[in-house]
Amino acid sequence: MKYHLVGIGGSMMSGLAEILKNQGHEVTGSDLSTTGHSPDNIGAAERLVYSPAVKVGSPGYVELEAAKAKKVPTIRLEDLVAELTSEAKLVAITGTHGKSSTTGMVATILVKAGLNPTVLLGAPIPDWQGQNYRVGNPDLWVIEADDYDRKFLKYNPDLAIITNIEAEHLDIYKSLEDVEQAFGEFVKRVVSSGVIIAHNDPVVRKVVSNNFEMQEIHFYDADDDLADQLRSKLKLIGEHQLENAIAAVRLCEKMDIAPASAIESLADYHGVGRRLEYIGSKAGVEVYDDYGHHPTELKVTISALKKKFPDRRLVVAFQAHQHSRVAKLYNDFLESFGDADKVFAADIYAVPGREEEEYVDSRDFAKDIASQGVDVVYAGDLDSLSKLLDSELKSGDVFVTIGATDITQVGRQWIKS
Repeated sequence: MKYHLVGIGGSMMSGLAEILKNQGHEVTGSDLSTTGHSPDNIGAAERLVYSPAVKVGSPGYVELEAAKAKKVPTIRLEDLVAELTSEAKLVAITGTHGKSSTTGMVATILVKAGLNPTVLLGAPIPDWQGQNYRVGNPDLWVIEADDYDRKFLKYNPDLAIITNIEAEHLDIYKSLEDVEQAFGEFVKRVVSSGVIIAHNDPVVRKVVSNNFEMQEIHFYDADDDLADQLRSKLKLIGEHQLENAIAAVRLCEKMDIAPASAIESLADYHGVGRRLEYIGSKAGVEVYDDYGHHPTELKVTISALKKKFPDRRLVVAFQAHQHSRVAKLYNDFLESFGDADKVFAADIYAVPGREEEEYVDSRDFAKDIASQGVDVVYAGDLDSLSKLLDSELKSGDVFVTIGATDITQVGRQWIKS
């Protein structure tokens, strides 16, 4: 079949494209940052695949309209993944944070155990040459089940992990209660003979306990019996990664993989891209990069680095993602930087083609972070931020870029300059 993927450069779309090609399909694609969007892009496609980002007013919508005009069948990404996994044993990892990291861990354990899974997640795995997918046994899939736009409610997993539940994607969900309701629906979609590995957090415990039917449920946290063994093996920084690893090992135990073997599989695991990823060093400065764009993610990342390097100055460059997210979680953001010694606050990133109801002035945002007692510099756009680094960073510093989009290039380019 000839597939056309709108937004093929997206994290999940790019991996799906490769899986489809490996299955023998012909695949074309378009992306705003490379090809641009045009009705002509769909060519002779027999099926068009699009993500929730493709909606009225977005650049890619012209291709969806063109497909409908030509009576080319269209399908959303998550619906196609649900279709591809409908007859398979499905392992799905979800949560407000930690989905990609935990998916990568589960996949790594299963691969090393010889189970040969097909894998799809939203971040690259350096140990897999930067791929965010793996083509393996079509009867066993491991996927990152994204809660954005309720996409995870398309799946019926046999085994699932829920890492946490917090107020997020408030452009989609009305409140934390709305988020909880969606996760409750996800719990119900786990097959009745299935297994749920859930974080022992009050919100998660409530949601799971109130919605499970016949599933087997196991709760985990950092006090798990496996914690000390994992601490001695894991290369990853932070207690949050320890808890992700515990969840992964406990799930794989339900797939008949001994915990000792699973832990050993993670000993040389380097995580997924942009999750406290070590980039390199320059002039005595250690450089990291992280995808965090929610207050909890910021706080956990900054705290983990400070704990790892307690005697070194920690410099954070942050690019907030979406004005609406910042506005809805404003006070939580302001309180996220307490462990940083210096913060460069870049302009807030606005998603192209996505209208936002709320606007936050980036300068005011920086000032309000500073009001919390944090040493903050408003850095402007990313070019302006990059120009600050040579004069601001000093030998012995630990420097981390944090944000969901192109701030990832700042540290990498500085090292090369």
